[in-house]
Formats: sequence, structure tokens, C-alpha cells
Amino acid sequence: MKKIILFGATAAIAVSMLFTACSGGRDYKMKKISKQTYFLETEIEYPVFKKQPEINKIISEAVLDEYTKFSLTAEEEWNSINKIRMETFGDSQPTPTYRLSYKIYCSPVIAGNRYTSVLLKRNTYEGGAHDRVNLKSFTYDRQNKRLVSITDVSGMTLEEISDYCRKKLIEKKDYPETDAETTQFITNWIIAGTAPEPENFSVFTYDGETLTIYFAPYQVAAFSEGVQTVTLTK
Repeated sequence: MKKIILFGATAAIAVSMLFTACSGGRDYKMKKISKQTYFLETEIEYPVFKKQPEINKIISEAVLDEYTKFSLTAEEEWNSINKIRMETFGDSQPTPTYRLSYKIYCSPVIAGNRYTSVLLKRNTYEGGAHDRVNLKSFTYDRQNKRLVSITDVSGMTLEEISDYCRKKLIEKKDYPETDAETTQFITNWIIAGTAPEPENFSVFTYDGETLTIYFAPYQVAAFSEGVQTVTLTK
């Protein structure tokens, strides 16, 4: 399964960029992009690996292409929100100081002997009740020079992975003073979010021994419960 999701054409972005030195002898550096306008706050970081141009290209395109799309419509979106505010409250209300936001964090970043694996967490705020959280991952097999799927690294079928994750997530749930109907609702949520379909297990990291599977908010639990994880160690 190829997990590359590229968003449009890469565009030049006029922002401040810098590399931060990495300690501990790691063979990558974090590239950071920071920009602030009256309508959009941007904070992005992503790894650049030494002597790994293939995975560097995949990651940078995935990060920058989507950011370009978002930034091109952000000003119009902010102005639309501000127009509604003005029509509702009039000039008596000050111009809002909040901005839309686009933030990408990378953790973990794994540079193992064979596998390079990265989790990207994208938080965007577009004027709603809370941020939107999107997860994306890339695991690259340097020996075979290709991206690998969760079935490649685990040696399990999607049905086996589904059963394992479903069991672990249900076991982790605590149901204090929860009625039977609510308990069943939560269980059904987990069952739906762990159906044996590739998109449900497309986000994972792997270091050669430990496989960690990530579930974004709303996939198997409420937004307030954050990102859910299941680990499997050989």
C-alpha cells in the first residue's frame, strides 16, 4: 500500500526558514517555517535526513503543498469571518486579534538502521470550536528503497491488525458509572474506526521492532480524548 498523499503542486513560499542542529548524532535536522500575518499564523517543522533524498522529497512535498493550498484561501476565509462579525456586532466591536492557524509537528522521527519513519500531526484552525487534527505518516525502507505499508512491516493482514487494535482499544476504555447504552455506543465507535480498511491503518511508525498505530480524534474516540495509539512489538 502506498501511503503518499501529495497535495497539489509544490509552490515557492516566502517565509523564514532555518535548520536547527540536532543533538545525539542523529542523521537528520528539523526544518522550521514560521510566519505570521494579520490573518494567519504558521508554525511548521519537518525533518530533513542526511543522504535520503527520496524520503525528503516525499515529506517536503506533502508538507508544503498542503500548506500552500491552505494559505492561498486563508485571507479570504478570515475576511469572510470578520465580515460576519461586523454585520452582527457593528463597528463597536474591535477587530479580532485571533488568526487562522496552520501548524505541523513531527514526532516521533525515527532514523533506524533500516527504516526511516515519521509522524506528521497537522493542526489547523479555521474559526470553528476547536482545531482540526490530521495525521499522516511515512515509513521508508532504505534497504529496498520504497515506502512500506503496515502489512509490510507487521507481517499481518488487515483483518489481523483490525482485530488486535480493536481488542486493545476496548481494553483501554474505562467506563465508570456508564450505562449499557453508552458503553455499547463507545464500543461501536471503536469497531467502526478499526474496520479492516487500509485508510484506518495508514498512520503508523515503525523502528524495526516496535510498530505504533495512530488514530486521529473522532476515528475511535471523542476529540477531547486526543490521538489514540496501539503498539505492537515483535
